[in-house]
Amino acid sequence: MTSAIEWIENVQEGWLISADSYSKRIDSGKLGDILIFCSSGAPAQDVADLIEIYPQIESTFQAHHKPDFVFINLKLKSVLCAGLGRKDQIFIFDVGAGVFVGSRHKSTAYINFIAGAFDSDVDKIISALESFGKASYDYAHLVSNMDSVDLALENGPDENGGYHIEGEDEVLSRAAIECLLIAHKDADQGQRAAAEVLTRYFFELDVYGLVTGDY
Repeated sequence: MTSAIEWIENVQEGWLISADSYSKRIDSGKLGDILIFCSSGAPAQDVADLIEIYPQIESTFQAHHKPDFVFINLKLKSVLCAGLGRKDQIFIFDVGAGVFVGSRHKSTAYINFIAGAFDSDVDKIISALESFGKASYDYAHLVSNMDSVDLALENGPDENGGYHIEGEDEVLSRAAIECLLIAHKDADQGQRAAAEVLTRYFFELDVYGLVTGDY
């Protein structure tokens, strides 16, 4: 059986970091209190080995929506799993308690896990994941796409003052199409800003691959 130290030393580089440390690099002799594992990007064997070490997380990886990140608090010997579920809404699962965390800002278990540090790497990653999920859901439910909406504005109105988006039946007023374009830009910017945070920690992560499409 793989030991925790062996797993830490053998995880493919780039998918495991030491939270809130200056370098973020993993050194099994100088570990911080919390490790963050990006299970969505890591090799399947690294995930399988982690499950062997922490068998209580196996059920979360057998669920329809699997965790994207695993947070291991070595000091408290506790584990949280987080990912995007239905409607791209974030879920946080407290493995030890066997329950989902509701509002993390009100959860005693979560606050204890991060030692009240809401500016920590853990909370930054979870907050970015939550923001990315929300922006992705919003974007998926907007009419057409940003380029087509922009093109419709550029093409101008028909003789009745209506704007036509390619592939869409509904004719929109200028005010409506301008609002739609703003909504597209807001959702796109929301995705990009969150993706920037996540790839700052895990630069090889395909952030847009986290979108579930389960709407």
